[in-house]
Amino acid sequence: MAVLDLDGDGEVDFMEFIEFVTDITTELQDMYIHNVRKYKRIPQFGAQTRLEKAIVALIKIFYKYASKGGDPFSLETKELRQLLRKEMPTLHPCLNGDNQYKEILQNMESKSRGQVDFKEFMSFVANFAVAVEFSFLNDVEMDDE
Repeated sequence: MAVLDLDGDGEVDFMEFIEFVTDITTELQDMYIHNVRKYKRIPQFGAQTRLEKAIVALIKIFYKYASKGGDPFSLETKELRQLLRKEMPTLHPCLNGDNQYKEILQNMESKSRGQVDFKEFMSFVANFAVAVEFSFLNDVEMDDE
């Protein structure tokens, strides 16, 4: 519990939970990369719960789009655009042009190289989850009024 409860208040709030899920997902992705590089095969994970399946799905989705371009371990602008269009259709209409995709890419990437690695992608997904959770909480509060 101490690992999850970052602020020490005795409870795990959504931000702490999503940070934990992000950390677990990036650790699993590191294992994925290790197996691909060392054994030249895609590892099979025995995901059983909805959360485990969601974590595996995030990894698979990232690599599905990353493998379309040059570097199979990062997303280029074109690949990110395709991923957002297909996998996040609710968010996609909010992005009206190349400039917004480039801005998202610049905000996501930490090394200014025109690509987004998996950890940067997971940070984006976590931020999106927090925005959705915030929106959900605002809707619940408005319903109560």
